Amino acid sequence: MKKGLLLVFLIWLLFGNIVAGEELLTVEDLNFTESSRVLRDNGLKEIDSKEIMKELIEGDVGEVLMELVNLIRKKTIGDVSYVKKLILNLFILLIVSAFFTNFLHVFGNDSVSDTAFYICYISVISVLVTLFDFVSGMAGEFLRVSVNYISAVIPVYFVTVSITGQASALGFYQVILVVIGIIQFLFLHVFLPLVKIYLALGLVNNLSKEDLLSKMCGLLKKIIVKGNRFLIGLVTGIHLLQAMILPALDESKNTLTYKIMNSIPGVGSGIDSYTGIVFGSVRLIKNTMGGTIMIVIVLICGIPFVKMKLYHFSIQLLAASMQPVADQRMISGIQIAGDSIEMIASMIAGVSILFLVSIVIICISTNMIR
Repeated sequence: MKKGLLLVFLIWLLFGNIVAGEELLTVEDLNFTESSRVLRDNGLKEIDSKEIMKELIEGDVGEVLMELVNLIRKKTIGDVSYVKKLILNLFILLIVSAFFTNFLHVFGNDSVSDTAFYICYISVISVLVTLFDFVSGMAGEFLRVSVNYISAVIPVYFVTVSITGQASALGFYQVILVVIGIIQFLFLHVFLPLVKIYLALGLVNNLSKEDLLSKMCGLLKKIIVKGNRFLIGLVTGIHLLQAMILPALDESKNTLTYKIMNSIPGVGSGIDSYTGIVFGSVRLIKNTMGGTIMIVIVLICGIPFVKMKLYHFSIQLLAASMQPVADQRMISGIQIAGDSIEMIASMIAGVSILFLVSIVIICISTNMIR
């Protein structure tokens, strides 16, 4: 009898606010202080996670996406003055190199022509390395911001996940922490150094008229691209495996709890409706917060990604326009630098996809828990 009264009291504590017309969990209950500080300290003070969640709950998805696009455009297209100067310097160097090389070839002075080429090529290398250093610094900053943001917001997000399933919350949370560690190690200590080696070998290969290192460059490029894809597939597979097991475990526990509650005379008949309201409101907050995290991740990724794509396009356009007059080794060196920037952009996209896939699988799989 005492145990029955205690169970009824606990049910009243859990569902009393619902009977009074209140929600179990609201947007205002979520603490975004730490994640907001991370965004604010990195020049993204325009992002308000709670406002985004409220707009998503109200169905203003189009408005949220428009704000996202406008912010990315403002911070990318409106901030390319540095790269404009570098591209202009490259253009001038290519014109000077083409003039001296072709002019001296007319008089048959090949030794002076080769000396002029090496001087101009070393100048071009210095500009390309400066641009690559700027891009790699941008990539490192992106990784730092994205990891800090995920580390700050994930504990808050898993509070909502744990209400629907404790086993799912614990399992997915552990994998997220492992993913963050793997991303930091592979990005900073494996993939990014390999891209630097690829750039160095490609530029050195063009110093000679003979092709000596192109196969090694091709091998490095293949390792970087395939490694990035393998990492995405591996993390996705782990999450899918968890999604098959953990929600089923939580559902079996919840089913046992519901049967015990339903056996209480006078109370059990209303348990199903109460739990439906509870889990319905929690799922709404959980999925909306998951969508908000995904939007912020896309924004954090979108700014450096679009910038790098603009730099890559500018370099490729310069190489294509100067190919008829410039030395082919110059053009090949510029293309190597463009490929290096494109690989870093792909790595940034890969990191973002890992986080996005993790959030999507968590949202969908925990929705199935009853």
